[in-house]
Amino acid sequence: MSEFDLSSITIFGYGSLMTLSSVLTTMPDASNFRYATLYGYKRSFSLISVNATRNGTSRWATNETAALAISPSDSKDAFVRGCVFDIPATQMDAYKEREHRYKLMKVDVFEADKTTSAITVVAQTNDEYRSTMTEEQYHEKVGQYMQPYIPSGDLWEQTHMFPLRGYLEKCILASVDMDAATGSGEGSDGLSNFLDDCMLADGITSIRSYMKSNSERFSSDVMSLVTGRDASETFEEIIERRLGSVKMLPVAGLFNGGTGFMTWNAALVTKEFLKTQRLQSDAMPRKRVLDISSGNGFLALAAAAMGADVTATECFLAFKLLEANCKHNENNLGQHIDTIEYAWGDDVLEKFARRPSPKDFDMIIMSDLLYISFRDDIEDIFLQAILDIMPLGSTTELIFCFEQRKLEREEIFLTQLYDQFTVTEVDVVQEGLIRACTENDAGEREESDLNMFYVPPPVRLLLMKRKPIL
Repeated sequence: MSEFDLSSITIFGYGSLMTLSSVLTTMPDASNFRYATLYGYKRSFSLISVNATRNGTSRWATNETAALAISPSDSKDAFVRGCVFDIPATQMDAYKEREHRYKLMKVDVFEADKTTSAITVVAQTNDEYRSTMTEEQYHEKVGQYMQPYIPSGDLWEQTHMFPLRGYLEKCILASVDMDAATGSGEGSDGLSNFLDDCMLADGITSIRSYMKSNSERFSSDVMSLVTGRDASETFEEIIERRLGSVKMLPVAGLFNGGTGFMTWNAALVTKEFLKTQRLQSDAMPRKRVLDISSGNGFLALAAAAMGADVTATECFLAFKLLEANCKHNENNLGQHIDTIEYAWGDDVLEKFARRPSPKDFDMIIMSDLLYISFRDDIEDIFLQAILDIMPLGSTTELIFCFEQRKLEREEIFLTQLYDQFTVTEVDVVQEGLIRACTENDAGEREESDLNMFYVPPPVRLLLMKRKPIL
């Protein structure tokens, strides 16, 4: 498509591309992210998501399988609030592959004080989509995943489908971020535009009406945005309520025991640090958090309860418990936590294929992993795993927390890290993190884990970033 062969291309996003972290998963050099309006178009959940069907996040039992598309509107008052960003021409193919089910369109969008020419994607018919590839290619990309549910394999014009639950909630939160960023100016009605002007595939039912009729499917916090948030409830109270909704599955009878199956003090301190100093503002864009070797998933769930988009990893020994706890809490939290079976030493590119790269996350958490590496004499493998996850050039923050158990070996290990990272240590006592975790300790652990004669070792919390390339 030679008409798009420019050195820099502006893209208009109106669904998952309203979130910068989602943009960066396929277009890592995207820049100049800002908000804009497209007039003369309408937005609806009219496309079945083959990606969600392939990765298992579709809910076919309730037909929650649809993603967004836009199409020209007959109404002169129609508009879509969204965002624009710039990508190098070399990443246009990645954009086209991501949006291959749609038709590319050049449109004029309106920013605060100017009109901008942009590329976007619009709805098309099944026949139009199929005509872009051979039947064999269609089967490989779409048909093999859709046939168990829709034998024809058609993605468009399925009016009985409803929005993907997690995708819908993320679009709502992106609209809230838009309103916070634009203030009282042009585009400050992004949430109402999404809830009231965006429709189901039937073209009749608004998203607000659909969600009110199916409120049991969504978290109370998202529903408060749909019905009107209780102004008397502070953000801190909302977070505490969401944290209180997290329920860990009992280990006994389900999984074999081990250090990865318990919630340790380092995790409790890290949770308090995240709550008070990293995820504390509802006006902040949603953070992308990667929890490495998550164990039972306590920290991953806590970060999700604070509003972060979370990916959690664990090796095969504890992965089933991590996955089970995340799925068990999906309805309570109203969001999906991505889980990856990953062990130190695995190929990072392979394990994170078709997912955001570790460098695309805002922060990476590693809680109480030194003890494991020392116990199994694999600290060299652990050190290399850290460097693989955070290679030279990475700007992601690493939150590294551990209980001090083997001081000499810890200092040797940390000295090696200091060669590669800039490090700031948080005084967990002065910041009140130890007191807070002690107060909450009994509520986070199984009674059998508590021992009145046990004095836990000191906890250290380090904030790290890779040193810049010289």
